[in-house]
Amino acid sequence: MMVKGSDALMEHMGNLGPVLGQLLEISSFSGEIYGDPSLELKKALDGMDVAYFSYLQGL
Repeated sequence: MMVKGSDALMEHMGNLGPVLGQLLEISSFSGEIYGDPSLELKKALDGMDVAYFSYLQGL
């Protein structure tokens, strides 16, 4: 899944509500975040298998 920005991912997670918790109880999750996520998003994802890739350099 691809979303643009920390706020959009936080909104998506909020929309999943209790279903997200139930899914995480019976399945595994891993994700990749490209860019600079907000501190709020990092806290929300704490404890999950998430790799962060910050923007370094571009054209």
